[in-house]
Amino acid sequence: TLSLHEPTPEEKEKAEKLKNEGNNFMKEEKFSDALECYSQAVKLDNKNSVYYCNRAAAYSKLNKHVQAIEDCERALNIDPQYSKAYGRMGIAYTALTDHESARECYRKALELDPTNQSYQNNLEIAEQKLKEAAMQAGFNMGPMGMGNMDFSQMLNNPALMNMAQSMMQNPNMQQMMANFMSSMSGGGATPEGGPPGGMNNILEIGQQLAQQMEQTNPELVTQLRTQFGRGGPPNSEGGDPSQQNGDQSQPPK
Repeated sequence: TLSLHEPTPEEKEKAEKLKNEGNNFMKEEKFSDALECYSQAVKLDNKNSVYYCNRAAAYSKLNKHVQAIEDCERALNIDPQYSKAYGRMGIAYTALTDHESARECYRKALELDPTNQSYQNNLEIAEQKLKEAAMQAGFNMGPMGMGNMDFSQMLNNPALMNMAQSMMQNPNMQQMMANFMSSMSGGGATPEGGPPGGMNNILEIGQQLAQQMEQTNPELVTQLRTQFGRGGPPNSEGGDPSQQNGDQSQPPK
């Protein structure tokens, strides 16, 4: 917990001058100098939430995003209604690719400042990043979680082919395949208007194969996951916080 002390009028005046110097350094992109000014201001007056929030902006510019988040939290402990602190904390979380936390910060910032277009834009970006992450997770999921498979490699894997041949000798598997071929030859949708029975059988066969592979040769399954479970569509990971609308990244004047 931050221990606050009551500054003297002289300390307040000097701290305000240091803050203004820091703001000028930020405009000149001298972020380390700005950070030092804000830190000196905090030492003189640690009850001023603006100084912490400005220092958070300097930390972000120096790619010290964890420290930026900590300073935003200090600012909010002093002033829970400080929307700009939530906005800057959202930028820091975005830089750390924690889009869930970033979204919550932007939501809180908007609750406090509903007309701020910058917060709205950044919230939309965070939500888009979360959607992309969900799509990426789905892309990488397949039977046994082995997304992005190269089936030609699988067919050339002797251990896997031997296992497949062994499983096809299983009477239960043979019956499922027979049901599958029968439903495919019948064609058409189910009377209830759902998907054809063949699709259900495909899913059932896939699940059965996965279960048997896990039971009979878990080491091979682990090997396959390692070999085929990597990768994904190109450019799936964006996260340059500089591409966000960063109006709130500059200190107040």
